[in-house]
Amino acid sequence: MSDTRSGMMGAGRLPGIPFYDINEPDLNQGLSGDHYEIMLNNHYIGNKKLLYENDSMADVDDFLKLQGYTEFKSELEGDHYHIQTSKQHEADIKNALTVYLNNR
Repeated sequence: MSDTRSGMMGAGRLPGIPFYDINEPDLNQGLSGDHYEIMLNNHYIGNKKLLYENDSMADVDDFLKLQGYTEFKSELEGDHYHIQTSKQHEADIKNALTVYLNNR
């Protein structure tokens, strides 16, 4: 049988019409995602990879807010996502970010 993804004729297929299996997983999904370094008060915490089209760095802020943290500012600068907070909240936010990045 011929390779059906190259458009070649196989059993029960019309010549010149490619056959694509719609149930075949998209092998490129998540392979070309953008990577960002998460920095908290200028200290490296970990990497975040945007895996899907609707992923964004705002997801980090949303997660922190869901955890009850509102005393921070964030900014995307190149491939670095800078989060600034007071020393009072730094350890707690660092722990939350570590959990977030490890669960992704």
